[in-house]
Amino acid sequence: MVQVNGSHFKLVYSNWFYSARLERRIPFANGIPLEVIDKLKPMVDNVDFNIDTQHYHLMEYQEKIEEMYGRPVLYLNHSNMIRYFQKLFGIENLITEDEIADDDVHYIYPIEVCMGHALLLDGIDTTGSLGHRKFSLKDIFTPKILDKIREGKVDIAIQCIHDPTLYPTVLAKIGDNFAELGINARQIHYIGGNYLDDYKFPQTFVGIKNKINILAANLALFQNADLLDKFPIPGPLGYQCEIVTEQDLDETHLRPKKFLCFNRSLERAHRLALAYYCEKHNWYESGIFSFLNLQPQNKTSDFFRHTVKPLLRHNEINFITVGKCLARLPVEIDTHHLNVDQRWGFPTVSVFKKDFYLDSYIHIISETLFNLNVNPFFSEKTFRPIMNFQPFIMIGNYRSLAGLKQLGFKTFSPFIDESYDEEIQPRIRFAMLISEINRINALPIEQIHGWYYFIKDILVHNYKTLEKYQGKNPFNFVLDDYLEYKNEN
Repeated sequence: MVQVNGSHFKLVYSNWFYSARLERRIPFANGIPLEVIDKLKPMVDNVDFNIDTQHYHLMEYQEKIEEMYGRPVLYLNHSNMIRYFQKLFGIENLITEDEIADDDVHYIYPIEVCMGHALLLDGIDTTGSLGHRKFSLKDIFTPKILDKIREGKVDIAIQCIHDPTLYPTVLAKIGDNFAELGINARQIHYIGGNYLDDYKFPQTFVGIKNKINILAANLALFQNADLLDKFPIPGPLGYQCEIVTEQDLDETHLRPKKFLCFNRSLERAHRLALAYYCEKHNWYESGIFSFLNLQPQNKTSDFFRHTVKPLLRHNEINFITVGKCLARLPVEIDTHHLNVDQRWGFPTVSVFKKDFYLDSYIHIISETLFNLNVNPFFSEKTFRPIMNFQPFIMIGNYRSLAGLKQLGFKTFSPFIDESYDEEIQPRIRFAMLISEINRINALPIEQIHGWYYFIKDILVHNYKTLEKYQGKNPFNFVLDDYLEYKNEN
């Protein structure tokens, strides 16, 4: 991006410590309440402990902070922004608030929200050994940086590129909270994983007084592209992670399963409904499915009915099947050795068990979003089949397949009926998806095998298309759009 490379950016961090291991100063992530920083700094300052040079994680001190403050957890790690920014501009452009100068540099104060958005909205209540605490947005800013922001010298970037962009009404609440601190909404930039187009949501923007700017890029696209050359690698589930290569594709070998589908959190309508249909139609016989996490108190028919209501009408639900579905949970394929907390928390980006892909033909992608008709959000789930030479059915946002095609990928019509992608109504779209999975499930596996190798060229094309995104930086696109917004405002 010529614009970005021709501009000068600096990330501003208010609080720092000295790393004895790296022999240089390191920033604490912005967004941690100042009181917590005061407790944390003596633990890490000038102490020789292992610290990575990409994210500067302080996770080994996480437990000590949780003892003091309890949960909800105040995560201490930086987000992806600092890693990608360093690649673009170098560590010398990570600066303290005292280094802000009166010049034409774009000074950006990143708020890294790995603890979720609660602090930016209604605040966080914590209780630990230090007693009860209530932290809100005002508790993360030093007086000096707050003055610089109010003066218009520094902009705020709320970094959440790893997740879907929040709905406009939620972003409006964040804008209102910043306004109470005397910060103009035009200085606040929310970096999410997908754009929200104003013209698609005219009713949601009516009356929004403090409308913050939305920036977005597809982090998983670039992350997964960069992973392609890293395998095999040790994985967080105790086995060596590998991906399928083109040389692994053996037309003489009939795979035992038709489908592969991973689901971690079931407290989303489309995933819980998918588990229901898996039970109803006994897809377990023909596929490899995981359905891992549903809070124990939510394993009830009432919770099921309430959660799937956007997708299933009451008269479409057989509650005997619901009972069987809930009793079966969790459905595990490689996490049997984990406890409940570990099942919720293990990193998934680099988890690949090659045998799962070589034992199945068609990937059912269960994406993060389904009910909201916003621009598609693609997590690492979307790129798993592409990395492993599998065709896929997309349980995701309206026009997700169209979004992938814009990125250069190909899909699988006419063998897979992909008309669901053009259906804007989530309930109808979901019914079309279930119908198509059932149709394919009724086919002889030998027919699916023959089709799989018939479309091998598409699978190779998709893999090579993903390769083209290797080494590219998503924040190039983010900062380019940031400059465009600044020039217009």
